[in-house]
Amino acid sequence: MIVLLIFIIYFYQDFKLLFTKEFWKNIKKAIKLDNTLFFFLGLVIFFLYILDKFSLNIKYQSVLLISLLVSSLLLLLWKYQFEENFAYNFALAQFMLHFSSYFKQEERVLPALRKSESYLEPCIENNVLKMIEELEYTQNKKDCFKLISNHYLLMSMVSLMLNHENFGDSHIVEALDALEDEIMAWSFDLRKFKGDVELYIRQIVLVCVLSMLVAIMSQNMLAQTVNIQSALKYQKSIFIFMQVILAIILRAYKIMKVNPIFKEERL
Repeated sequence: MIVLLIFIIYFYQDFKLLFTKEFWKNIKKAIKLDNTLFFFLGLVIFFLYILDKFSLNIKYQSVLLISLLVSSLLLLLWKYQFEENFAYNFALAQFMLHFSSYFKQEERVLPALRKSESYLEPCIENNVLKMIEELEYTQNKKDCFKLISNHYLLMSMVSLMLNHENFGDSHIVEALDALEDEIMAWSFDLRKFKGDVELYIRQIVLVCVLSMLVAIMSQNMLAQTVNIQSALKYQKSIFIFMQVILAIILRAYKIMKVNPIFKEERL
C-alpha cells in the first residue's frame, strides 16, 4: 500500500478539487465536449479488461478501481480546461485581427469594438461586451482591456490605438499591420503547441497500453507454471505495476493544466 500512499500524496492537491462545487460544475461541462466522454469511457473499459486479464484478487481490484474512477474525473477536468483555454486564446487572436481592421477604418476605439462584436466567439463574447460597457464610463481605457487578456500583443495594440486617438500617428496603419502579422504568427504557434501537447500525451498513453499488453503476454506464460491467483508476490507486483501505469497516465494528462499564455507574454 506504500505505492498507493505515494500516489495519493503526489496528486493530493488535485484530488482535493473533488470536494469543490466548481469541480463538479466543470465536469458536467466536460461531458458535453465532442468525443471526450467516449474516449475516457473507452479508457476505463480497457483498464477494466486489463484488470480482469491479470486475475487480481478483489482487494487489489477494488483499490485500483477507486484510483481509476478518481483519476478519470481529473482527466476529464484537465481535458475540458485545456480545450477551453486554447479556444479562448484562438478567439482572442481572431478578435484582435478584426478589431485592428476596423480601427483602421474608424480610427476610434469604441466604434471599432462595436463593429467587431458580430465576429465574437461565445467563449470571449461576455468579457468583450463587459469591457465595452466599462470603456464608456472610465478614463483609464487601457486597463479595461485586461478584462479580456493581459497578453502583450493586445496591450501593445491598445497603446498604439489610444495614442493615435489622442495625439494622432501617421504610421498607425503600418504599426497595426506589423502587429497583425505577429498575432497570426502567435495563433499558428498556439495551434502547434496544442498539437505538441496532445501528441506527447498520446505517445505516453500508447507506451502504457503496450506495456500492459506485454505484461499480459508474460502473465499468460507465468500462469502455466504458477497459480497466479494465490501467488502473493505476483498479486503485489501487478498491483504496483498497474498503480504506476495509472500514475504515469495521470501525470501525462496533468500537462494540460499549462497556461497557453506564458508568464513572459503577460503585462
